[in-house]
Amino acid sequence: MDTELKGIFAKASIRRADAPVAPSAAFAEELRQWTGKPVMAIHHGFDAAAFCNSPTPLPANVLEKIAGAAGCFRLLFVTHYNYYRNFETLIRALPVVQARLAPREVRLFLTCQLRSEANPGSYRAEGAAALVEKLGVAQNLVELGSIP
Repeated sequence: MDTELKGIFAKASIRRADAPVAPSAAFAEELRQWTGKPVMAIHHGFDAAAFCNSPTPLPANVLEKIAGAAGCFRLLFVTHYNYYRNFETLIRALPVVQARLAPREVRLFLTCQLRSEANPGSYRAEGAAALVEKLGVAQNLVELGSIP
């Protein structure tokens, strides 16, 4: 199904919904503007105790990647790969952040991999991976993969 047709179906679904919701106020506002229908923001929950006190240790390879960035300015992007997560904008920002913080090194940690077969769903990560190569920021990117 092409993108235009998906948009038509998405807009119709939102208009027919009794109570459309979005995971952020910004996205809810965008949907309101797009459809003319009120959309409520219901944010994803976050349980700090469950997140910080997991009895399961991180895998050794993940600990090694984190330790390898000691002394670097570290950024963390917690998500799976998806086209609407705007990875490309984040990747384009890496050289800018690196230039502003030089000589300190910058590392962007991803909780996914920029390989389509390593991610759930049918979203293609090759464009983001190609951008990493084009901009020469592979040394700034740390792909942790899925973290429990």
